[in-house]
Amino acid sequence: MGRNTKKAWARHVAKTCLAVIAICHGGTFAHAHDGPLEHGHAEAAFRHWNLASGATQFEGSFVSAKDESVTIHLRNGRLVTLKKERLSETDQQWI
Repeated sequence: MGRNTKKAWARHVAKTCLAVIAICHGGTFAHAHDGPLEHGHAEAAFRHWNLASGATQFEGSFVSAKDESVTIHLRNGRLVTLKKERLSETDQQWI
């Protein structure tokens, strides 16, 4: 397997894992606020997100946060909702 193929496969596996996490945690969509502009972020641009385990990084834009969950729009067009605690401390603070 070539280097580019391995990277593409790793990205695919990471995105699939995020989708499974979202489904396992209810995968519901709810607006808690108007989005990143409310928090002083310039726009709902794609950014790098990291899981708390440090094992996975992905790109997406913040959609909403409610209670202990956050919804992120991934580059591939999917919406994922996961527990905030699954994100790195830096990403939790960004929210």
